[in-house]
Amino acid sequence: MAEEFVSDAEKGKIASELIQEAPPGEFNEVWNDVRVLLNDDKLMGTCSRAAAQYHKDQLLPIALETDQSKTLLTNYNEISEGRFFDPNTKTSFKFDFLSKTASDIQPYEQPNVDEKLENFRKAVQTELNHYLQEHYHNIGTGVVFIFNGHLAIAIESHIFQAKNYWNGRWRSQWEVPALEKKQGNVQINGIARINVHYYEDGNVQLSTKKNLAGEAKYSLNVADTAKNVVNAIHEAETSFESAVLQNYTVMSDSTFKTLRRKLPITRSKFDWNNAQSYRLAQDINRN
Repeated sequence: MAEEFVSDAEKGKIASELIQEAPPGEFNEVWNDVRVLLNDDKLMGTCSRAAAQYHKDQLLPIALETDQSKTLLTNYNEISEGRFFDPNTKTSFKFDFLSKTASDIQPYEQPNVDEKLENFRKAVQTELNHYLQEHYHNIGTGVVFIFNGHLAIAIESHIFQAKNYWNGRWRSQWEVPALEKKQGNVQINGIARINVHYYEDGNVQLSTKKNLAGEAKYSLNVADTAKNVVNAIHEAETSFESAVLQNYTVMSDSTFKTLRRKLPITRSKFDWNNAQSYRLAQDINRN
């Protein structure tokens, strides 16, 4: 049977798909393994866009030299290919998707931003910072962006424990309508994702996502409205987290146990001390 020919374009597509499926905290390992498989640096270069999109999808946290705090790599703050901005430090930076480093940091003001919307963004960012400190135990990064006339919130938190053979990441994104000159409850929509990879003597991955929604009371008071927005996010994310924990507690206590027999079909435990008395052992000895 003749070998099926695979074009370079198909190889690049397959390689890009493998890269975008890298578990959290293991991008470098997957990239290097794919590079070995392709054995073609020129072809590997075609995967750079996949690497870029992977980091944006993962909401990669970036530490800027100009500030102690971090920003996130997202689709919300990309100025051009490979260049992003941070709304809190008012800077832009060039990002290398392979070395995962920021460089060429420059002052930057997002163009055509409404002053009232920017004030609302700052107020929500302040409340979000409090939320992260209290509920993400200082291992989370959250940034509020202005995107297409509304606020876009991105939150990322991760723990990478390679020495213990597991890595995990939480991501959530929220769309918050602009503050209107009216009072009332306003719906905010979001999505949360959890990815965990456990690979000691095996390979188990958890991947779950859920669309979230909450209601926030809007008023003419910007600070109060910002607090209500973050409280709504807190309630929705806590509910999702509790549901996931409950689900896997039930699975651990019942579902997984039903996947195997508690006793063999004879309804009695196997007596290893008298194994020779079983017919299988006798048949083996005869043969």
